[in-house]
Amino acid sequence: GEPVGERLAVHFDSGLASMNETSQQSIEAWVSKLGTPLSQIRFGLQGEADIGPVHSDLYPNNAALSRARAEAVAAWLVSKGARREAVTIESVGDTDPVALQQNRGVSVQAYAIESVRLPEVIRSKPRDLYHVDENRVFKVIDGVPGYKIGPGDELSMVFWQGGKSEEHKVTVQVDGTVSLPYQEALEVSGLTPREVDKYVTELLSRYEKRPRVDVLVLKARSKTANIFGEVQSLTRQPTGPGSYFMSGKESLVDLLSRAGGPGKDADLSNVQITRDGKTITLDLKRAIKQGDWTENAIIDDGDTIFIPSLAQSKHRVYVLGAVSKPGVVEFNGDMTFLDAVLKSGGLDKGASLPDIRVLRSDRDAPQILAVDFKRFMERGDLTQNIVLQDNDVLIVPRRSIANWNLYVQDLLPSIQLILAPVSIASQSLSIAVLSKQL
Repeated sequence: GEPVGERLAVHFDSGLASMNETSQQSIEAWVSKLGTPLSQIRFGLQGEADIGPVHSDLYPNNAALSRARAEAVAAWLVSKGARREAVTIESVGDTDPVALQQNRGVSVQAYAIESVRLPEVIRSKPRDLYHVDENRVFKVIDGVPGYKIGPGDELSMVFWQGGKSEEHKVTVQVDGTVSLPYQEALEVSGLTPREVDKYVTELLSRYEKRPRVDVLVLKARSKTANIFGEVQSLTRQPTGPGSYFMSGKESLVDLLSRAGGPGKDADLSNVQITRDGKTITLDLKRAIKQGDWTENAIIDDGDTIFIPSLAQSKHRVYVLGAVSKPGVVEFNGDMTFLDAVLKSGGLDKGASLPDIRVLRSDRDAPQILAVDFKRFMERGDLTQNIVLQDNDVLIVPRRSIANWNLYVQDLLPSIQLILAPVSIASQSLSIAVLSKQL
């Protein structure tokens, strides 16, 4: 991002790495002028050397002392709300003549953190499968979902005469009708119990005063949904993979729970639901953990749900730039930055190690994640070996990038082309061309 405010020089006493009262007052005044919460700023710190040799048991040389001074300023910034991962430190020690001229100081520069909207992965599904008022299983009447009666359902129809009742248990025939004492071949298919109640009451009113009828569905047998794959089979039955009768409005999450829940190796991020010849992929993990209804669905009659295992689900990341074999890396389970680099043949000699980035197209918070491979190799900082996610784009540039936000904006058309559902040949060509430009 662009620099925010002026560069600050924080001064220290000779041979010491603790901030004195004057230095604290100067940095407090500098922070107040920024006018931005520290959590929204990135800081670059450079620890400078003493002009003469260091004589201290704590700091063997000027490099160690300048590092300690920069760490002290970083700790102060973090205590005031800065994010530790947004603070970078460089200690120049006494090897740089410029550092000697900046005697006993830490240089601090603030930079704006700008957000960049990354391309979203296109999902082949309707916008909303959850807010449904009617399908083949149910329909909503006055805000209440009612089951649609169909052939094979067993009904209880209770007729009241004064204080006396007479129950008739009937099964809906293949043609969608039932036979009653007052009416043969009464069409009930597609109606809810509430609608049948109203319909029969209107018929009886021709012969009786104030008739009363109660209609209940004893066994719902006309609608089914199938669920296969990684589904648990519990001691209670029915559970496990198989066909399940539908008795009303029910979501995919609820049906999976009724069927026994996901198996231990289930990949809930790639659940498939096939309806009327079309297959839709849903991230049920997101629906369960975050309550995201866009990744849930209301089940319809005839739906087939497949819960894949982690071994069956292949994720992919795109590795671009200064690697031996730029391209698509497929994986199951977890994959780290280093795994992806190794599967791409390793880094080229011209790779700019501090400038590696991961573009993550998360729709809630698209991100540009920094990976300092030099820090990982020289200091063993395992936090730099981040875990990648499906459709991450790993960029290994051949030069230092001054402004990553502008850089990514320039790359967006090419990245969108790579992520689009095109042929493997076309995708490979796009990757090869883009990698040469990085």
